[in-house]
Amino acid sequence: RRYTCVEPYANLEVLKAPQLVEGYFLGLHRDLTALYGPRQPFEAFLAELFERVEVVEHELLKAEIAGPYDVMLSNSCLEHIFPLEPSVARLKDLAAADCRFVHLVDFGNHRSRREPFAGLYEVAPEAYFAARGKGINLLRGVDVLRIFRDQGFAAELVPYYSAEEFYQGEVAAYWSDRYQPAELFLKVALITGPLGD
Repeated sequence: RRYTCVEPYANLEVLKAPQLVEGYFLGLHRDLTALYGPRQPFEAFLAELFERVEVVEHELLKAEIAGPYDVMLSNSCLEHIFPLEPSVARLKDLAAADCRFVHLVDFGNHRSRREPFAGLYEVAPEAYFAARGKGINLLRGVDVLRIFRDQGFAAELVPYYSAEEFYQGEVAAYWSDRYQPAELFLKVALITGPLGD
């Protein structure tokens, strides 16, 4: 019935340019039509998007939105949130009792496709942040899963793919003392499930 997108870096001006709107959403409409069959013409699809989708240009903790939401999705967002715990607590507050959720998390360095873990594990997090900034929070999959479970989500971690073979560096004691290799080299995973009691 409605969709709320919380995106602090949204640029809603692009939605005022008809050629950009058509260029982006026409392909999406065609993909959905190919997958699910013709449901409605493109113009009706576009009208419903603009009627039912709310884009909030704030971070989640400052967004003036109210649940409950039946479904929650994010794509490569959680690894950029500092600290993550309050945002997951806010998600729980916004979730319907039977909420379903899927969060895709990219645990790589976000700098190199060929070497997705380069620079991550040679030093402890504070040294990494001092050198590279806080573009990613350096939480590993087990950390994110724990945060969701601590907030009451009946979450599961579903590995998508690992990339240990791409890592050439040394692993500092900070990392090897806390994580197993499979946890360190999980590149992408889903945090998914229903909301727990």
